[in-house]
Amino acid sequence: MDFDDFFLSTLLKMVEKGARTSITISVRGTVIEGDMISEKEFFEETAAKITSDNPEHEEWARDLFGSLPAYMDEAAMSTFDVGEDPEMMREFRETVASSFIHLKNVRVFQAGDFHEVSGATCRFRVSSVDGFWLGRYR
Repeated sequence: MDFDDFFLSTLLKMVEKGARTSITISVRGTVIEGDMISEKEFFEETAAKITSDNPEHEEWARDLFGSLPAYMDEAAMSTFDVGEDPEMMREFRETVASSFIHLKNVRVFQAGDFHEVSGATCRFRVSSVDGFWLGRYR
């Protein structure tokens, strides 16, 4: 039976509320380090990375990805009957957001050294993280 790491889950909730920290994680033997970012920032940065020869496509991507967390909030709220406890919905969205760890300024350890993943933002399931430490390797 898998259990979420309480400390990592707490860190993720803090990052969602504006805290900042670097972290190094191990995912199936691969060591990855980066700066933790919120779900909202992850989707905003994802949107900014999408380019096209058609400016309308770029605008559409920014609108879609940039507001995806808000859309998820609205969709989740619509699943509850009128009169349901909005606090329960807030907890549900918080749980969904804290199910993933989002990183930017990512470096991956390969061939005996860390290599920058240029401009990457990454998203990992918390359940895939085997271990972690706060900060970067160096």
